[in-house]
Amino acid sequence: MSAIKFIKASKSGKFVRPSGYGYPQGLNSAVVPVSYLVVAGGGAGGDVGGGGGAGGMLTGTFGLPVTTNYSITVGGAGASSSSFNNKGGNGGNSVFSIFTAIGGGGGGSASNQTGSDGGSGGGAQPPGPGGNGTPGQGNAGAAGIASGGYP
Repeated sequence: MSAIKFIKASKSGKFVRPSGYGYPQGLNSAVVPVSYLVVAGGGAGGDVGGGGGAGGMLTGTFGLPVTTNYSITVGGAGASSSSFNNKGGNGGNSVFSIFTAIGGGGGGSASNQTGSDGGSGGGAQPPGPGGNGTPGQGNAGAAGIASGGYP
């Protein structure tokens, strides 16, 4: 059964029962099952460096009390790197109820090679290591590999 068929979000951010709606037989009117997908903002790539990591992702189903207000935060993308010394910025976290997806790690730069930790870790500029990913949300960033293209 899809929760979308019997609840909606109001402008206040509260889930409310649509007018004229009757709860399905056997459903507790105080709690409704909700499927969620929470995705955080991705990290930015480093200047002449590694790529930014993807934002963390959480998915599942839980019982949502309909009488409670919930804030929803959508994480933005990481800030771009402005110089050889700066890594790419980490993405912003996204939050729904008790679930927080971690923003992706920023990529390493030419002089600060290590990728940052995040939902998925940022990639590195050679010879640095990639950033760590958050367990259950993403993967580690790749280590930098010299290709001979940039001195």
